[in-house]
Parts: sequence; structure tokens; C-alpha cells
Amino acid sequence: MVRIPKPAVLRRRLLNYRKRRIRNVWSHAEISKVMAHYDLKLWKGGDSLGGGNSDNVLLQTSQGKKVLKRYYWSIDSTVHEHSIHNYLANKDFPSARLLMNRSDSTITISGKRLYAVYDFIEGYSYSEYFCPPKIKRSFIAQAGEKLANYHQLMVGFIPEGKKLNGFKPHSNKLWRDTAWHLNVIDQYCEKVLDKSISDERVRFFCRIADNLKHEYIEADRLYEKADHQLPKLVIHSDYKPKNVLYNNQKISGILDFGDANLNFRVADVNRSLSTFCSRKRSIINQHDAKIFLNNYLSVQKLTQKEMASIPTLLRRGCLRTIIWSLHGVMESHLNRKSPEKHFNLIRSNWERASLIKEKAAELRSALLSILSSKS
Repeated sequence: MVRIPKPAVLRRRLLNYRKRRIRNVWSHAEISKVMAHYDLKLWKGGDSLGGGNSDNVLLQTSQGKKVLKRYYWSIDSTVHEHSIHNYLANKDFPSARLLMNRSDSTITISGKRLYAVYDFIEGYSYSEYFCPPKIKRSFIAQAGEKLANYHQLMVGFIPEGKKLNGFKPHSNKLWRDTAWHLNVIDQYCEKVLDKSISDERVRFFCRIADNLKHEYIEADRLYEKADHQLPKLVIHSDYKPKNVLYNNQKISGILDFGDANLNFRVADVNRSLSTFCSRKRSIINQHDAKIFLNNYLSVQKLTQKEMASIPTLLRRGCLRTIIWSLHGVMESHLNRKSPEKHFNLIRSNWERASLIKEKAAELRSALLSILSSKS
């Protein structure tokens, strides 16, 4: 298949190229200092691969292409992610493989930063290219089946470390419960009002703050009521086209387990439907959803309660994205995001949450019909 990048991808690559010319987030000295901990000869390095909660750079070494990752989060979260990678490597699942440093650890501490080195996975994300409908359907089908394979492998596995965006191990309690999320909203309101900022962003948020709290309490009841009814395991939590690589039209790797956490199994399915089957003017494209779900269900079954919970999980995901974004700004995790992008994130997720609530019954009926046709 000839891959033609989408215009948005070309613009982003050009922008990133210009930014790298102005200010590279990696220095040769930093790379060399970290790589001194590994039995690798560095031939060439410095091509930035971007990242969200981390920065990634592609390296050419004596053992082939490697990816050097620099983390922005805690040691507990890093240990958690690495524990999952090591477990999947032993199960021969196509996730990135970690390299051991000279101290027989996958985590390298240099200065005040945490680093890791991964094998590079050859492949591309289909979402960045124009893709014929037939091939795209094949990609979606493979993604559904691979997620089910992953879920089968994770049954009963509890990683080391700690990740705060899910349940506590061997418990029905969330690390960050409803009260924590409501407190973030209150703290943010105090922060912006104390600064006496009066612009469109602040006015919009102040208008929705009380409704946001009410809607989140309503959506989060699923976690209060259903923790004995919905199966839990360590979900990927960010399963989307960008994190699934294809090579020769077959899946070559699953990326980015940084958000993986102990949660409802169906929360992963919910996230996948909102990314692989999304459309700008609808909640999900039902034709794509049927392809994804049919291939998932051919490997891993879902219950009626799980399927019926998806509209609520979709809405909760939008509301939680808003709240965690507020928390990130206050904790300086999102300082690199411009105020306009931050505002657009809040507004778009609020509008999408409202649409999901309006269409919940219709969506639930459609999802249950897919489940019944597969039974």
C-alpha cells in the first residue's frame, strides 16, 4: 500500500521540524550520559519522536534502532509501566521490549530524571495516512482482536509500582475517588477567581463548574455500584490508532502502556470505540464499531452489563479528561499546552459529554444488538 500522509500530519511534521531547529529538547551530552549506562555503542541520535508524559528520541546504535525515553512522572508510575512491559515480553505479545542497563535494571536514573531504552518497532499508524476503506476495515478488525488477546493475557496479573488512574490492587476502591475529582474542580475555581482573570476561558468554565460536578457524580456512580459486577484487569487505557503500529498491513506493535491501570475491562473497549470508531459529528460510527466489536467478541466475550455501561463510561471519560486537565495545569504537568488548546480541550469534551448523554439510550441499544447478534 502506498502511504500518503494526511495534510494535518504534514503540517505537524513541518511544525515539529521547525521547532527542533529552534530548540531541541535533547542535547547530545544528555543522550551520551544516559547511554553510558548501557552496553551499546551510540552511532547516531537526536531524532525526536515526541511524546505526552515523556519525551522520546530515536537512536542508531551498534544493536540497531533503539528509543530513548525520558519520563516526567514518578518512579512508582515508571515501575508500573515497566512491570507490564516485562510481563508482556514473557507472553510474546507485540509490545516494545525494554533493555537492561549495566545495573540489571530497566530504569536508568541520571541527574533528577528517569530514563529507559526500548527496542524500536518498525511500523506506522494508519490514522496518519489516507487509507482505502477495505484496508482500514482490516486494520480496525485486527485492532479489535488484538485488544481481546491482550485482555486474555492480563487476567489475574497485578503489576508492581502504582498507577493512580484506576483501582487499588485487591480492592474495590479507586486511588482517586469521586471526592478527589470534585476537589480538583473547587481548587481550580479558587485559583482562577483569586487571580481575578476575566476572559472567555474563565467565564466558560465558571458557567459549567457546578454542572460538571453534578454530571461527574452521576457518571461515577458506575464505579460505586458496579465494582462487583464488571470484570476488572489491567487495561491499556489509551488504545487508539496512534498506538497501534502496522507493517505489511499486519499489526507489528502496541505502544504506550504509560496509562495502563487496574480498571473495568470494558473501559478499554469503551476507549477503543471512541478512537477507532469516532466521527466528528457523532459519538461513534456504528459500522466501524460493529467491525471492532465482532472481532473482539470472537476472542473475548463481554456481558450485557458491560456493553450497557459503555455510554456512561464514554461520558465519564470526557468529564474526567476535563478534570485531569485542570489538575495537570495546577500541578504544572501541562504547562507546555497553550491556554487556547487547554480551553479547547475543556470545551470539546464538555460538548461531547452532553451529546453522549443525549444519545445514550440509542447507543446502548445499538451496542446490545451487536452483542446479541454475536451470541
